[in-house]
Amino acid sequence: MLFLVATLSDEVWSLTKAEKPAEPDTLDGTPFASCTDPAPERVALTRLERANMVLVLLLTQILQTLVLSVLTFVFFVAFGVITVRAPVIKSWVGHDPTPGTLFGIQVPIANELLQVSLFIAAFSALYFAAGAVTDSTYRSSFFEPLVRHLGTSLTARDHYLARLPVRG
Repeated sequence: MLFLVATLSDEVWSLTKAEKPAEPDTLDGTPFASCTDPAPERVALTRLERANMVLVLLLTQILQTLVLSVLTFVFFVAFGVITVRAPVIKSWVGHDPTPGTLFGIQVPIANELLQVSLFIAAFSALYFAAGAVTDSTYRSSFFEPLVRHLGTSLTARDHYLARLPVRG
């Protein structure tokens, strides 16, 4: 989590320090799509706004990681139920398989199988979270479109703030 926060904070920092996008269609899909005004000066983000942007990126990464880990867990539990029978578990752990519980609910799956599947899913999630921010293929497919969307939001914010009457 700390790794993601540090990395995503750097992404937000570079996004807010970047020059204005040159494409005229930057504001397509926003209320400012028909705006013909030149791009206004970038207004510095407050700490709360910057934290909000980091939170959006962080929640997106967490959600993707959570979906991957749940799918991995379900896959390995299903695979284990199909392929690993109770005598095999008994020979590996030295005692009969214990009944499994998931969130306090007893399930008809061996607890040992649930624990191994959970470990594999957690390790996969950790690997995915670390690789997601550094892998160029993942970044170009999933992460950069989100960053571009945040850039569009920043540009729309700049246009909005430029139209606000100055209070004195």
